[in-house]
Amino acid sequence: MTLQIHTVKQLLNLYYGGLASTDDERRLVEFFTTETDIPCELQDDRDVVLSLARLGEVRIPDGMADELSALAERLDRQERISRRGHRWVAATSVAASIAIIVSVIVFIARSSSTDPYEITDPQLAETEAHKALLLVSETLDNADGSIIEAGRALSLFVPYDSISNNTIHTEDDETI
Repeated sequence: MTLQIHTVKQLLNLYYGGLASTDDERRLVEFFTTETDIPCELQDDRDVVLSLARLGEVRIPDGMADELSALAERLDRQERISRRGHRWVAATSVAASIAIIVSVIVFIARSSSTDPYEITDPQLAETEAHKALLLVSETLDNADGSIIEAGRALSLFVPYDSISNNTIHTEDDETI
């Protein structure tokens, strides 16, 4: 074999990648047309290379290059606009994530702080409860005294027995 199989495989990789030079393509065509003992693994490659070589050079119509350039520029512009939109979405997503994290941290910090009115000492809690019950008792005692005073004041306007019977006597002595 004029070219080693390893060299042919390297040339095929360049060819399929679009990186083969004109000389590389010529060497491949020459190899596939002159060699009769081609390995089975290269048969399909031989068909592709020889088919494309028979086509010859493709003639590009006039104006096609300008149209392709305009299309490439338009697609590039659309991609840049699209990327700008993606950046905006990414930025707002990051901002929202940061806001959520800050909210969670603030919530945890506030809920874990101690209440200044919270009593954790049992002895102090008993003392404070006793004071509160005494205050309620005194208030109720004062309320009883206020009720008695209100009854006395009311008795000046309404006879006392009507207060206890829930009846009011008039001058005509009729019960209402």
